[in-house]
Amino acid sequence: RDWMLRQMKEARGRGADVVHFGEGALGGYAGASFPSFAGYDWLLLESCTKDIMRQARRLRLWVLMGSNRRLTGNHKPHNSVYVINDRGAIVDRYDKTFCFGSKEGDGDLKHYSPGSHFATFKIRNVTCSALICYDFRFPELYRELYRRGVSVVFHSYHNGDLTRAQFTKTLRAWSVLTPAVMQ
Repeated sequence: RDWMLRQMKEARGRGADVVHFGEGALGGYAGASFPSFAGYDWLLLESCTKDIMRQARRLRLWVLMGSNRRLTGNHKPHNSVYVINDRGAIVDRYDKTFCFGSKEGDGDLKHYSPGSHFATFKIRNVTCSALICYDFRFPELYRELYRRGVSVVFHSYHNGDLTRAQFTKTLRAWSVLTPAVMQ
C-alpha cells in the first residue's frame, strides 16, 4: 500500500490523470504471492483499499488497481481490477473472466472464481475497460470491447517472476497481438 500511495503521488506530480496497478497489486496474487486464502486478512485489505481511495480523491487521480474481492458463502474470491475515479469512489470492477486452469484444483481456479461481466467506464471522455492476464488468450473479449466502443483497455497481469528479458519479450508479443485482435 505505501509503495502504491507513493507511486500515485509521483504519477500525479508528473501530470498523469490515471495510474494502473497490475494484477494482485494490492492484496497479492493467490498461488504466487501467498499459498492460499486460508487466514487471509480481509479487514487489512479493506483498510488499504480505503487508503488508496482517499489518496485518489486527494490527488484527483483515477486508479485502476488489481486486488482480491471476497465473495459470500463458500465461493472463492474474484481476481479483480477496481476502477476508482478521481473523486475516490469505486465506479466499477472487472473480475477476471477466464481463470487459468483445467479444473478447480489447479491454476487460478484453485483460488479464484471467474467473473461474468465487462467493466466499461469513461476517463476524460475516453471509453475504457479492463482485462486481466489470461484473458488475453481470448480475442473475442477484445472484439466485444471494440464493439462496445472501448478505445483503451487496461490489461493487468502479475509479472512477479519475470526476468527483464521475459518482460520485454511479453511486451513485444502484446504489441503484435493487440492491433490484430481489435479488427
